[in-house]
Amino acid sequence: MRELDLLQHIYQSNRDLPAHITIPPGDDMGAFDIPGQTVLVTVDQVADGVHVDSATMPLDRVGRKAITRNLSDVAAMGATPLGAVAAACLPRDFGQERAQVLFDAMRATAQAYACPLIGGDIAMWDGKLLLTVTLFAHAPHPLLRKGALSGDVIFVSGELGGSIENVRGRIHHLDFEPRVALGRALAEHPTLRPHCMIDLSDGLASDLPHLCDASNLSAEIDLAKLPISPAAKQAAARTGRPPWE
Repeated sequence: MRELDLLQHIYQSNRDLPAHITIPPGDDMGAFDIPGQTVLVTVDQVADGVHVDSATMPLDRVGRKAITRNLSDVAAMGATPLGAVAAACLPRDFGQERAQVLFDAMRATAQAYACPLIGGDIAMWDGKLLLTVTLFAHAPHPLLRKGALSGDVIFVSGELGGSIENVRGRIHHLDFEPRVALGRALAEHPTLRPHCMIDLSDGLASDLPHLCDASNLSAEIDLAKLPISPAAKQAAARTGRPPWE
């Protein structure tokens, strides 16, 4: 099964959604109208053995990632977070102390971005650690993935590559700062507001096509202009592959 094929199947039902759904599946966040306001919502998972390794990674950083993954979606929409709920499936032998470290990190990270955890659910099971966070936000004029125009310039907000590399104790996919303030500033700027935006979570080669497809355009990337991270250069030195890969 390919994730993209399943998503395309889901998107086929978008036309059947009711009128109060203002952003259907297919963007970084969905949205629905309530009286006087539009509410944006996103959900993301952190699965042990897929997105993290709880046996080798500090649990406070695992908990942090469970929140920041969602906050990056908020940043991509130019939105302001409102609050979050979390569901956790914990291994039966996880232990009270480890659970407290995990949840304290999630709560502290959410509070640091003015996005309080307001509820959720906890279950014990025979599988590995699984964290699911749903986050709510608002934006007067959210930025979408569609809207690119021919001749637009492509920008990224940071250096690219090497997200799993350990560089002086820092591992980007665990320790990154979601660009919530920057996304909101761009969305609200009278002249610099982008035509479209996306959370660059899966890599430039995977995520840029989503912007292209949404506007029926293609893109050209000049490899010499890519802002390559030190982590990517470290990976290149170890593997012998070009840093841009």
